[in-house]
Amino acid sequence: MLAGPIVRDRAHFFLAFDRQDGSEPLFTGLSATAPDIAAAMRRVLDNPDNVAADYLRENLGRIATRNGALSPWNSRIDVRLSKRIGTFRGQAAELIVDVFNFTNLLDHDWGGQYLLPQGISNQNPVVQQLPLLNVIGFDQTTRRYVYSVNESFGVLQKQGDPYQVQIGMRYEF
Repeated sequence: MLAGPIVRDRAHFFLAFDRQDGSEPLFTGLSATAPDIAAAMRRVLDNPDNVAADYLRENLGRIATRNGALSPWNSRIDVRLSKRIGTFRGQAAELIVDVFNFTNLLDHDWGGQYLLPQGISNQNPVVQQLPLLNVIGFDQTTRRYVYSVNESFGVLQKQGDPYQVQIGMRYEF
């Protein structure tokens, strides 16, 4: 959830999540842009499409549980229809129709994977899931890290293959 050169030091995660009286998160110690960060975090938590909002709220003020946020179930069903037709001298022809991702054929919203967005963060040039917070600098005056908030954190994007139909024939001799 946090990307940058300080990821190995889990204590810095507390800078972004501090609870005040148990109801409203208070985001403190983030440098002069703390009100901007707090507003962005509130937008993340209030986003109705954010599947991780409850997970984030449950972990405010403490180290988040590893693999505690789950994506919705997804499935992919492939279907094969075949018909064997006897010919002469024990030989046969088999007609085959394969439908890959059959559920997507039935309904466009089915048969896909809903995944967190992926990209390249400014600290890691490898394609990965984008973190909630990015370290974008260090304020020498306040001796605090400067963060930006990924406001699309927890919003799933549909990915995966659309349905495909394959028709074939096999001849046995």
